[in-house]
This record gives sequence, structure tokens and C-alpha cells, in this order.
Amino acid sequence: MRSTLPLLVLSTLTLPLASGCFVLDRSDGLLPGTVRGTATTEGEAQPFPAIVLDSSGRANRGGPDGRFVLTGVEAGSWNLQANVDDDGNGWPELAAVRTFSIETIGGSLTNGEEGFGLSAPRLTGVDLGSI
Repeated sequence: MRSTLPLLVLSTLTLPLASGCFVLDRSDGLLPGTVRGTATTEGEAQPFPAIVLDSSGRANRGGPDGRFVLTGVEAGSWNLQANVDDDGNGWPELAAVRTFSIETIGGSLTNGEEGFGLSAPRLTGVDLGSI
């Protein structure tokens, strides 16, 4: 009878790689706790959108190109609302809501000048893209 040990070792080494152990990161180039995006309608930027982060009391205004950035967002699940009030009557003609999460990533093992250690946990950021 042939040994199944080589097959067992091979499957043990490849299973974590084949089971989807990776994270799709939409925070490339963002500072921790940052949310950014662009308010658009049918591919066209909507100038100066009002950006509201639910239940936080935080609001901001996007730029003439529809881009917005919120910083200092704490860990948790959030709803972000983007409104465009073209005629200035206080009632938005366009609105969109996006739900996102900011997570705390645990510390990681480091190898610095002082030897091995654990880096401090940090917050993620998110790029919502066009909303």
C-alpha cells in the first residue's frame, strides 16, 4: 500500500491558498479612518454634493468635481448620504446612500532595528468610487 503522507502534506499546504484567504482592499493610498468618493449621475460629476455621515452629526461638502473626503471616521458600519440640491430650496433633487465599514486591523509582526515586535492596530479606510 502506498503512503498518503505526501498527498496529505501537499493538500495541507495548498488548501489555505485555494480557499480564498485574501482581502480585497479598497483603501489603497488612504489614511486610516478616511472615506472618499465622487458623486455622479450617469457618469457625470455632480458639483458640491452635501455629504452626511449618519448618526454622527458629521457633514461635509464635496468639490466642484463631485469629489469628497471625510477623515477621522471611527471603526464601525456607516451609512453615507450624498445629496445634490441644484435649486437651493433645501430639498435635494438627487440623493444616494452607501453603506460601508471601517475596521480595526490588528497589529502585525515587525522586524525592526530593535528586533521583532508587534505593530499597533490601525483603522482601515475606504474608497467608495462613484456614487
